[in-house]
Amino acid sequence: MSLNQVPAALYQANLAFAQRIGRLLQEHQQKWLALGVQSVTEDYARLSNESAEAFRAWQKASAAALGELGQGAQAPASEFWNQLARQAEATQAFWASAIAKQGDKNVK
Repeated sequence: MSLNQVPAALYQANLAFAQRIGRLLQEHQQKWLALGVQSVTEDYARLSNESAEAFRAWQKASAAALGELGQGAQAPASEFWNQLARQAEATQAFWASAIAKQGDKNVK
């Protein structure tokens, strides 16, 4: 190898070395990305399961609380409808009376 060929050989070796380092860094980045995606996927699945369990527990507690409210007395929803029906009957009776009185005044 002549003295003129040494810089070219060093340049080629340096270029090959840089390409190898670039490939290693890319492989390293891909591995870390895969680990990150796996970690996020596992955390999401765990959080989703915990949220579903908490929601089911809340539903059970709410149903139990509503059941306790409905025992011994009427449930709140049926009491509301009963009260609304009573108010409608009272309003209907009021208007019937008002109409009857109006009719009595017109007859005289």
